[in-house]
Amino acid sequence: MSLLIDKETDMKFFDSVRRLLGGIEEEELTNESIEDPVFMDTSEMELINDVPCLLSEDVTAADKEKGRLALIYLVASKLCQTVKSKTEHEVKTIDVSWKKSPVKWDVLQETLVNTALTLMNGISCYEAKEQANILTIAPSKRAVSAREKL
Repeated sequence: MSLLIDKETDMKFFDSVRRLLGGIEEEELTNESIEDPVFMDTSEMELINDVPCLLSEDVTAADKEKGRLALIYLVASKLCQTVKSKTEHEVKTIDVSWKKSPVKWDVLQETLVNTALTLMNGISCYEAKEQANILTIAPSKRAVSAREKL
């Protein structure tokens, strides 16, 4: 779609998404993976649905920038579970053993969505309504199992 971010000229977009996901490398999360319509287009449609004025000619530069930032946070939140499987590394050799520090992906995902909603609230034409179910993060299977045991 690329209605809010021009992926050809805005190369900072990709680096911003990677930085929000813990500073992962481009080899682990390529630009093509970030551009995937499942993540990019879905996030853009959600944002435009809640903040339709972002497509109008009258939108202020400040509101447009808040929309751009909100989109970056939404895309990063959608990538959390995908990145999780790509970045958890453990190396063991005879001499060296290390493990990349674990990231609490569910917590990070919730934080990213909340930041996106905060940015959207700051846009003058934000149509405040109940949080859309599409922005709601479903609990992990492990979290549901843990709650059922209590």
